[in-house]
Amino acid sequence: MTLHERVLLLDVLDILKKHSNEQHTFTQKQVIDKLQEDEHYEFVQRKTVKHALQKLRDYGFVDAKAYSRNVKNQQTGEIEEITVYRDYYYKPPFSEQELHLLIDGILFSKHATYSMKQALIEKLENLTSEHFKSRKSYMIADDGIGLTDAQLFQNIRKLNEAMSASKKVAFSYNRYVVNARYELLFEQEKTRDGQVRQYVINPYQMVATNGRYYVICNNDRFDNLSYYRIDRMSHIVVQEEAVKPIKTLPGYEKGLHMPEHMQQHLYLFSGELITASIRFQKKRLTEFVDWFGTTQPYFSNQTTDDITATIRVNYNALRKWALQYGLYFRVIEPAQLVEDIKADIEQVWGNYFQ
Repeated sequence: MTLHERVLLLDVLDILKKHSNEQHTFTQKQVIDKLQEDEHYEFVQRKTVKHALQKLRDYGFVDAKAYSRNVKNQQTGEIEEITVYRDYYYKPPFSEQELHLLIDGILFSKHATYSMKQALIEKLENLTSEHFKSRKSYMIADDGIGLTDAQLFQNIRKLNEAMSASKKVAFSYNRYVVNARYELLFEQEKTRDGQVRQYVINPYQMVATNGRYYVICNNDRFDNLSYYRIDRMSHIVVQEEAVKPIKTLPGYEKGLHMPEHMQQHLYLFSGELITASIRFQKKRLTEFVDWFGTTQPYFSNQTTDDITATIRVNYNALRKWALQYGLYFRVIEPAQLVEDIKADIEQVWGNYFQ
């Protein structure tokens, strides 16, 4: 294949990629018309374009609708049925339904800024034709406060570098404050004497949950796991010191099993892992499974309307979850957790009725 033929293949593919899909096909003549808009193809031959389209179909980049035609065999004189291809269109790597699914995931992401979402969606749109209509117009601009896209990805890169080398990391943690002029600011946490607070952790895993990026880690001062929002971290420095192996932490002697861990730690709170029982109406079972999954619950005491589920879960996470879903779910064990939830409810009541 000559250089000219290769360039023609790319130009024909570009035309079909931009302007065609399965509902908006191109005939050979329409491809030629588009090519001839460029003076370099003013005298392009039909046979050359036909050959290019056949090559692109053979390579799997484009498809065409097949039609049957009866022709006379020049050697035998018999009428034979042959297949001819017309109405060519580009075959994108994703279907429109798949693109909508990917774009919706970006639109509803909380850990991507407005500019990042816009750039990602435009890249996805470029994978298909001009006839694809995304939901980019539904995007809402963010407030511009917090880390930039580049800073967030720099944080992720640094953490990945540290975990790959099994090294500790030091960093500053940021929070929102309101100054004397009532302006919302994003600044580093400070100690009581006004110095920037420095954190040093053993990083084990990064995870995206509840619309945010987190690093699962351990602080040497404690023997449990901690969780930090990656979009609130800054000034990350990979240390020379090796990480503390996660298998040295109580309860993680066999390592970290992520699917189970995420079901047990709903909001990524630190704290004790407990066995708890929850009583609820069976019509709420789908909501329960959405939170706690299908593998770990043990069900008992089923009646016509109600059922009890027993699970392993983080104490603090279930305490907060019980407040969020207290209208429909009642924690019945352990007793101390029930008492803590009652105290929380009394405090909520006091916030509104005292």
